[in-house]
Amino acid sequence: MADATPNSDRAQLCANLYDAEYKQLFLELLCKHVEEAQKPRRKPSREWCANWVSVGKAYKAGGRMIVGRAVNGWKNTKFCLQEVQTKEGKEKLVASCCQSFVDEFAYGKPCSISSIGRMARRVADGPRDWGSCWNEPKIAWSNLMKISPEKGGNPPEWSFCAQLPTATQLLKLELARLAPSLVVFLTGMRWFEPFLEPLGAHVERTKDCQFVLLCGHLGESIIIVSEHPARRPEEELESEIRRCAGLQVNS
Repeated sequence: MADATPNSDRAQLCANLYDAEYKQLFLELLCKHVEEAQKPRRKPSREWCANWVSVGKAYKAGGRMIVGRAVNGWKNTKFCLQEVQTKEGKEKLVASCCQSFVDEFAYGKPCSISSIGRMARRVADGPRDWGSCWNEPKIAWSNLMKISPEKGGNPPEWSFCAQLPTATQLLKLELARLAPSLVVFLTGMRWFEPFLEPLGAHVERTKDCQFVLLCGHLGESIIIVSEHPARRPEEELESEIRRCAGLQVNS
């Protein structure tokens, strides 16, 4: 029998990852966000966008995973509160997520123009010349928050708190099913700390590092938590991440 191609490997991985449990947890998170958004002094007319974990075409279990804070705008999964009040509206959003993050995974901003994208290139396994989109490399990419403002920026504090319990469950599911050997949280400590205890990671504060904050393990995965890469010297941050992860430090 011929070996499976990378695309067939990814198709099987995605089938196992984005199952009914994953979609149901996402819908629970969405409902909590919508409920909180309708309270007084919110902005109910604001457009939002959804984000699922994404898997590069060449990713396999044991690969490397990047986790950011929240997607900074993603037009193909945008929605407003009125659109997801019904069962049909929720199903439409799930279908948009499946198309954007599972079937095509070629939308959104080019990975080269964001600090997260550039750092993902630096710590990925393999060539750094990915072209313009996120869909080529051997990495998986996720965010702590699954819903954020469509026009960019992080979710407000009320949305963060509403998403947090279910976002933690989704992240645990992603880590269990993708089984990465290395997970780099490019989030900073304030964003990561609420996830630390629920994830059950065993981490320690780093020594002799300016930008990498924590290093440890979650099961078989190496866990690294660093400062957000925006306005940070990227070569120095890459060097610290690689050194803490036991990877070759590029000269």
